[in-house]
Amino acid sequence: MERPNRKPIQYLTYDHGRYSESEYLQSLYHKSVVIVGPAGYLKGQGKGPWIDTFDLVVRVNHAIPIAFPEDYGSRTDILYHILSHRNPEVSGKSLIDREEVQEWKRAGVKWLVSRHSATSRRVREVGPIINSHLPWCCMHHSFYEGTKRAIGEKSPNTGIAAILHLLSVPIRSLNVVGFDLYASGVYPGYGDVGEGENALQINDRWHSKNAQVEYLKKVLRRDNRLKIDENLKGVLGC
Repeated sequence: MERPNRKPIQYLTYDHGRYSESEYLQSLYHKSVVIVGPAGYLKGQGKGPWIDTFDLVVRVNHAIPIAFPEDYGSRTDILYHILSHRNPEVSGKSLIDREEVQEWKRAGVKWLVSRHSATSRRVREVGPIINSHLPWCCMHHSFYEGTKRAIGEKSPNTGIAAILHLLSVPIRSLNVVGFDLYASGVYPGYGDVGEGENALQINDRWHSKNAQVEYLKKVLRRDNRLKIDENLKGVLGC
């Protein structure tokens, strides 16, 4: 049941088809949710059918198209994304393009959530591209910055930020699979990680594995809706 003193949510529709973060979050209420990461250990485990049983299947960043649906599931209801790609050939990052957004739509994505705030250059430039393709919203900058301060070192991975964002509203449960903070790398062909590259080393440029491990331990102790698999338990030392 909703908390009796919960304030009514104010709906806002912005330019370029963007919805308020509140409207997105309310769509999660009382749902069973699974968030699926790209960790290499999940390949060969055959968890795809189990993943597809949840009310909502959440993925992050470069998970579409799904390379191994028998292991990682076949649905993507919600996609959390940084709206860019790492380009090892040149300095900086390249923004997503219309073709990629259309691919997300064909894959059945119901909500796109930008990890970057509404005032960021990425959102201003990519917003018109997403416009007529998908419902989307931006993670509020105060939420992300608060998460960053709580972790205390560098910035949180998109997956970690997504987990905390999902837990910020009354969902029924959140199962986490395919996340081990890159201890087992990523499945072949995932996103911006090329053949022979070390995903953990790439990740360490922007994110602190140890700081996020310590923070996830705290979240796990205080929120019994969060369910993690044996691999992530091993990383956390649970």
